[in-house]
Amino acid sequence: MKQGKFHVEIDEVTYDRQELEDLYQQHKHLVMNFGDYMQFLHPEKREFKGRPGMNAVGILREGKSWLDFPVIKKYVDMFNWDIYPGLDHIDMLHYDVGYKFHPHTDHFMNLAIMFPILPANDITPISFFSREGIEPERNINYEKKYGWTDDDIDYLHHYSMEHPTMFNGMAVHGVPEITQERVILRMKCLGETYDSAIEKLKAGTFVK
Repeated sequence: MKQGKFHVEIDEVTYDRQELEDLYQQHKHLVMNFGDYMQFLHPEKREFKGRPGMNAVGILREGKSWLDFPVIKKYVDMFNWDIYPGLDHIDMLHYDVGYKFHPHTDHFMNLAIMFPILPANDITPISFFSREGIEPERNINYEKKYGWTDDDIDYLHHYSMEHPTMFNGMAVHGVPEITQERVILRMKCLGETYDSAIEKLKAGTFVK
């Protein structure tokens, strides 16, 4: 593991980017606005007010799940989860060119494991933000509520295209303006904290 302040590159796991791209190409016609997808999955409550530019491959609308595909399930099964990810906790995210994600903390997600797919080179990084003495709050748009800007970026993490990256959903994070089509396989974890997963990584018990 290669640990940063708010993220860790899990170099105990190596993935095949090309096979994930092949799967995306087979299903890219299902790309839809992420907020609309969440509304479809959870009609009783809109969990995410999606903005144009952030999307997902709506595989569940087809009556399928990403766990139906061995190329993805094998990666999910590489981890010792306290609670195995649900069908709607595995996303293939798609970001349009020009999209920029404001600094925020996540709604429910404690941590995410990201497998970048596209572009194969120079993928837009993830931004981590901080201000001295500020403890992050759950589900906050820090740009809108507190006026945070790019001046508050602590660091950028440039994704490996060989090893997945895990990051803390309670760290203030965002995405700089997208310069190329960006596609990432994301596994959300609601069953344990980022710190508990880090301890399992250090103990050698998180990756099978």
